[in-house]
Amino acid sequence: FQIQIGISGNIFQTPRLIHHGNSTWIRQWVNELYDFNLQMFIPQTLHLSPPRTNDRTIMDVIIHNQHHGNIIEQLNICRQYLRIIYISDMTTPDGTYINNESLQMIPNSSSYHWPHIPKPPNKLCQLWKSSIQKIFCEKRNNKLIPQYQLGPWKSPPKKCHKIYSYYVSPSTNTIYDTNNNTITSSLIITNNRTTITCDGNFYPAHLPDDITPIHHIKLNTYKYQSSLDFRKTTQPIMRTYEQFVQNLPEYEKINIENFTIINPTLLCECVANGHEIIISTDGSYKSSSSGGATVITDKHENILATGYNPDTGHTWFQCSFRSESQACLSAFIFLTQYCRYLNVSIPP
Repeated sequence: FQIQIGISGNIFQTPRLIHHGNSTWIRQWVNELYDFNLQMFIPQTLHLSPPRTNDRTIMDVIIHNQHHGNIIEQLNICRQYLRIIYISDMTTPDGTYINNESLQMIPNSSSYHWPHIPKPPNKLCQLWKSSIQKIFCEKRNNKLIPQYQLGPWKSPPKKCHKIYSYYVSPSTNTIYDTNNNTITSSLIITNNRTTITCDGNFYPAHLPDDITPIHHIKLNTYKYQSSLDFRKTTQPIMRTYEQFVQNLPEYEKINIENFTIINPTLLCECVANGHEIIISTDGSYKSSSSGGATVITDKHENILATGYNPDTGHTWFQCSFRSESQACLSAFIFLTQYCRYLNVSIPP
């Protein structure tokens, strides 16, 4: 269903109002989650993450620019037929132009399992083409307007769901043709590394990890920009608990980012050894302000941590009882994440 909807984020964990999708009852369920500010966690849910700098899901852009639900639904049908999720799925490898295949309704090759969508009628194909050009492109050509042009790869192209026609491996100076299942060696690369002229073919054994999509210009000539290659970066080490909290999912971060650890040594000892702790919470709701507060102590009443949290529910059904319940939830989120930060077992 994540593929069918095609929007960013997990639609069950960060629900929002949607008006398109193949399953009416799931669409209604997601909208109910949004109305009541609820989340549903499903193990092994597909996580959509843009593979390139400045990339985004095209449905996010279409929904922002198109307010007619019926047209959004029709464009989403075309998107599924073409097997497109991100802007990068319908652009040339340099991230500058919409490719001809996406405008001529030629589906991508993809590693995902897509719903079976028959080819849309000509009228719908024309709606797709005109809408994509109007939203994403400059006038009178298929060049992306600057705000949608793409930068370097953020993740290895080999792990991207779209299977491109041609790749180059910089480490082996080899071009891979996935259409004919062949590879080309003996490359002659120009000094600026933008055009590759090559000869010689043989059957591929596998695709290297450093492959990058390239554009086939003519015969044995390809366009390649090394500046767009994926370059692995080292993730920063979370040295403090505060840094750890800032990298949590948004809902959990909001609930515990205002907690203060008063006695870190004693708190660490209690959670690591499973010692008894006492949690005191309270909450209130007023038209001007609302939220909850927490005090955590050990059995000797030594204060270990204190904190407060905002209410995240919709104001039209918020009340003091819900504020108190969320304060209790925030305390449990804090203790759970603190155990994970310390890499100790979470007490039962």
